Amino acid sequence: MTQHPSADLLFQPLTLGRTTIPNRIAMAPMTRGMSPGGVPLVDWLLGLACALALGSALAWLLWLVLSLVLLAKALLEERWMTALHPDYASYQARTHRFIPFIL
Repeated sequence: MTQHPSADLLFQPLTLGRTTIPNRIAMAPMTRGMSPGGVPLVDWLLGLACALALGSALAWLLWLVLSLVLLAKALLEERWMTALHPDYASYQARTHRFIPFIL
């Protein structure tokens, strides 16, 4: 089977503004790979919705625990990425962790 010629573009470096990535397959600091359905933060948003709907102290406590677990996961992933890819630290300094332009 022959690969389509444009498929090679996926593995070429790409520069966007001040950021250059080694290929055209990029993931945000909190990656989508482990997120349900490939949608980042869906667990966190569902937990928030449940806490809002239930309104109980237990629901809010569980949402807080979930938030801390997701933050720890993101920090661990960032540490791994920095160790594996030296240029990642400069990218990380210019990129928000969870919500673009906010957080």
